[in-house]
Amino acid sequence: MKRDLLRESREAVGILDYTLKQIHQRQQRFGYTPNTSEVAELYNALARALNIVNRLSSQSLRPEEYSAEAIRKLLD
Repeated sequence: MKRDLLRESREAVGILDYTLKQIHQRQQRFGYTPNTSEVAELYNALARALNIVNRLSSQSLRPEEYSAEAIRKLLD
């Protein structure tokens, strides 16, 4: 269960990161303003990531299970 949630969170963060980078590049090059679908995609990915965080917090994880090293081990 934890491994699945961590993978889901990694995917959601990846979507956020990719979309934000694309928008930023377009803003720098063309003075671009994000369109409605891009903003909606960001909000959906953010909502998904927050949902995963809530589910993880209900798993009664110990602080050491939230460490970067513990997450890397689970994802390997």
